[in-house]
Amino acid sequence: MPLRIGDNVYRLCGIDTNVISEVVKRPRDVLPALLDRVGPAKHLLCLSPYSLFELRRRPDVYEKFLDLFDVWPCALLKNEEQLFEDEWAAYPNADIADPTIFGFSALNRRRGTNLRNLSGIVFDLPDVAKREQEWPNLQRDLLHDWMVLRSNFPPKGRFYQLQDASRFMREATRQHVALRAPDWAQRLRRDGSPLKPAAFPSVMMTLLTVFLRIYEPRGRRPEPQDVFDVLISTPTPYLDVVVTERMQAEILSKAKRVFQPIRALEVFTLRNLRDPL
Repeated sequence: MPLRIGDNVYRLCGIDTNVISEVVKRPRDVLPALLDRVGPAKHLLCLSPYSLFELRRRPDVYEKFLDLFDVWPCALLKNEEQLFEDEWAAYPNADIADPTIFGFSALNRRRGTNLRNLSGIVFDLPDVAKREQEWPNLQRDLLHDWMVLRSNFPPKGRFYQLQDASRFMREATRQHVALRAPDWAQRLRRDGSPLKPAAFPSVMMTLLTVFLRIYEPRGRRPEPQDVFDVLISTPTPYLDVVVTERMQAEILSKAKRVFQPIRALEVFTLRNLRDPL
């Protein structure tokens, strides 16, 4: 969803931690291709708060990131809780005005005055600070919850297939919303109004990624790092472009086949910035 900031209209481009790290470590090799494809004239680089959590665990990379991206129009994306609240408030329209909570260099391009200062403001917010502190435990808890949820959705055959993803995404979204807003969901049932999973695209995207990354692969043991990749996918229905690592790009390619809101999404890896997957 293109976003207007002042007189400019930007396409929203999600960029993950691995890509940021490669840009920071090898700017001469990587940055020209990235600028050519998703440069600041037309794109707003959107960062997940979880990417910042991961970057801050590597102070040397984080400092270089702040310096390199300080003059680039950037924004911080809302997390899964904030997107759910927005979608719930907009129900049944499945439409929120803005998936971002902070704009960085788009507001002030003077070097050294914006991204660094505003990222400090972000981490001074009690909710963000608490979530960063709880991040290692949150990864373990969510992975456990998703593995428990898996037992409620056995495959129809011996193994999960891509066609199982749509059923899981819809049914699990209904369960998730009913768990998050039980009184409201119960009121819908009393009124004879079936809950519409499509009104919660961020929830559907999260659960679809859980299915494709954690349930569908055979012989692969899920790990806490998978939680990070799932949660940074949550805002994807509101993005126009994603630059990510190879495995996540392959998952998004599959997801586009079963999830209409991301059919037009452009997906790139660092190796294929010239041609989207």
